[in-house]
Amino acid sequence: MDAKSKLELPTPPTFSQMMEDLDIMTSDDKIFKLFQLEQLIDECEDQSSSSSSSSNRTPVEQTYWLINKFLSRLKTLQDLDTNITAQNDASSDEVEKKLRDIINQLQMCLTKLQTNSFSNVKNVLSDNK
Repeated sequence: MDAKSKLELPTPPTFSQMMEDLDIMTSDDKIFKLFQLEQLIDECEDQSSSSSSSSNRTPVEQTYWLINKFLSRLKTLQDLDTNITAQNDASSDEVEKKLRDIINQLQMCLTKLQTNSFSNVKNVLSDNK
């Protein structure tokens, strides 16, 4: 591969290309299989309302519903990520504060030990005279 040649990335599909893909999709497409379990869970949750039944939807309505559900779940995940990040920041601050407290306590203990050691050495030296 020539070092001067650039890697050419594909362009994203246009809206009309995406709609064409949706039109030629079949019900056994992989994307629908991914959403089948999620759809079953949602239908069980919404079983009491007649609007949740996917049997009354056309394929376009079903696809639209799946896309909206996906976007809703994506927003929920983004919100969770924001919350977890905020919690981690707060936890980091708490841990840092506790570490500072421990370091201060250790420094005080070290100071006391050094003070006591020197006074003990002085006592031992004075007893030996």
